[in-house]
Amino acid sequence: MNVVIDTRVSPQMRERLLANRRGKLHSDQRREVVLEPLVPALLLMVPAIILLRSFLLTLFVGGLWMVGVGALAYAGVVLFRRSRRYARVQIHFGVYRTGNYLPPYWMFWKPITLDTENGEMIRFKHSLASDKRLLINQEYLVYYLKESGQNTLLSFAPTDHVDSATWRP
Repeated sequence: MNVVIDTRVSPQMRERLLANRRGKLHSDQRREVVLEPLVPALLLMVPAIILLRSFLLTLFVGGLWMVGVGALAYAGVVLFRRSRRYARVQIHFGVYRTGNYLPPYWMFWKPITLDTENGEMIRFKHSLASDKRLLINQEYLVYYLKESGQNTLLSFAPTDHVDSATWRP
């Protein structure tokens, strides 16, 4: 007996679809979106530390070490507030179709554009999906976030998949 395994939806994407179906972010998605502001801050700290290394010693010996403690406390408050906000965020669902053109997989910076049933285009500037391989002229179940005029892709699956009924809200 031959067993056919459908590889169009990865196990990670299945977990994300089930979490998004319940109206919640998957733990990996939540961690990524909460820690997002830390990445630029940490990248900017590396050259600052290299340039100011001798000055930093005088800051720690002097009394300005409290500035660093204050900055860490502020970062902690920001991360806590983001965590609370994304714990209660509304997740949107839709059935969308890809167009005749999709950017190549290696062009990860290009937004993903899908078409609605009305012919409108919806753009996903950011993506928290584990896999971003879409097929041309394919209809997908899509979970996404709407924030400040931008959409963030959370998870997707083809509508003709055998398990697609279990991934609908």
